[in-house]
Amino acid sequence: MTPYEIEIILHYFCLGSKDHPDISRNPPVWRPTIDGLCSSGILACVEGLTDVAYRITEKGCAYVEHVCAVQVPVCKWVQPPGGNALI
Repeated sequence: MTPYEIEIILHYFCLGSKDHPDISRNPPVWRPTIDGLCSSGILACVEGLTDVAYRITEKGCAYVEHVCAVQVPVCKWVQPPGGNALI
């Protein structure tokens, strides 16, 4: 999962009533990314006359919940190999 994909997923999770801004900007990465997210079942194309073209699915919501459950990394100070050598 790329940061761009995660950003799009989070956009539809948090702001589902508005399409992602790149839908109108249409950068080269947009179409393959949105197609991949839809084919994986994370997003779905909205049919009919609506204000949005895509929506997050239950699978997408579950993905966001899993991302949010990941612990923030912490730094752990350790003694370097070789004893008292300064780095």
